[in-house]
Amino acid sequence: MATAGVARNANKYLGLRADFIFADLPLRDSSLRLAQAGSASSYLFALTLDPVINIPVTKLYGGYILFGPGYYHRFGTLSSDTAVPGSSCNAFFDWWVGTCPNVSLPLSGDFVNSSQNHVGYNVGGGITRKMPSGVEIYAEYRLTHGSGNGTTTDVRPITIGVRW
Repeated sequence: MATAGVARNANKYLGLRADFIFADLPLRDSSLRLAQAGSASSYLFALTLDPVINIPVTKLYGGYILFGPGYYHRFGTLSSDTAVPGSSCNAFFDWWVGTCPNVSLPLSGDFVNSSQNHVGYNVGGGITRKMPSGVEIYAEYRLTHGSGNGTTTDVRPITIGVRW
């Protein structure tokens, strides 16, 4: 996972932050069995815009809470898939494709690749520590949730980083 962002504080307590998040979404073995695939790659790009409430604790330590809307793009590819086009969909393909037309896998074989866009929200918080150089190190936890086409994407990243 990688995150890059920019923030602007209006005052000591309130700010606004925009983040770009990239996350690898490995599929569980049980999902691969449902997909009848040997392996898969699945990723998420996210853009979020969050008001931030800063909570100064001491001169060195602080905390913050953030919440706001997000745009999530999930995509992936199944490798060595043995599912037969036209066969019935299962729960995995409903999530992977979004919805299975006519309750069966597309005859074109397009179900091997997936690309979905979701709009949703994220909420989280973190702790910070100011270093003598003026930079801050931080640890953060978020819950991101997006939904669309009858499916959801949930990611709960823990981020450790540096900001200045």
